[in-house]
Amino acid sequence: MLMFFILSLLASYAVNIVLPLCVPRMPQMQGVLGSLCASAVSIFGVALGISGLVASEPLTASFASAIPFLVFAVRLDSLSSFFVLTISLAGLAASIYAMGYLKVYCQLKSNRADFLPRARNLNFEQSMSYEFVWGLNFVQIHLT
Repeated sequence: MLMFFILSLLASYAVNIVLPLCVPRMPQMQGVLGSLCASAVSIFGVALGISGLVASEPLTASFASAIPFLVFAVRLDSLSSFFVLTISLAGLAASIYAMGYLKVYCQLKSNRADFLPRARNLNFEQSMSYEFVWGLNFVQIHLT
């Protein structure tokens, strides 16, 4: 069972790396796909943490290596299961939050791109204050 969860986690991470790259000109879709894949990884982590907590003895798995006399072993006891569960729940909350966060960010980026051609004749100090104001504007929109 531990082997299934570990392989599922690795496969989900691989999909999370490759899938957003399949839609290169759609940043909002990339964000949604990345957040959904991160949610899937977190759900597998939560399932792994819960299964380790309810198990009567530690879960173990070993992987053979190409190097002679070397075996990779993984052991999941109740303490490590608790931390896997805690980190996965935090990751799940962050990935769900990221969906809405990226939607606002993509809208601001598109609005900013419309304004940038008019702001190109600014000097360095003006452009730095321009960036600061855009950052405050983003925080204000994000908090409301």
